Amino acid sequence: PAGLSVLGKFVQMARREQGLEPAAFAQRLGLDLKELLEIESARTSPELRVLYLVSKALGVSYEKLQILV
Repeated sequence: PAGLSVLGKFVQMARREQGLEPAAFAQRLGLDLKELLEIESARTSPELRVLYLVSKALGVSYEKLQILV
């Protein structure tokens, strides 16, 4: 789905703006590295728990992120 691709690009852009490698960014978000890489590559829809952690860490509405998945 197109929404997953948008979410993946958004998360990847946020990570790069912070100058973090995937492992460090995943740790900051409270995610496993695998979960972060799945989001960034838009392979699968993230679990709601993962989406919630991303929303809190990036200061984005959880409801707005849910629309993408």
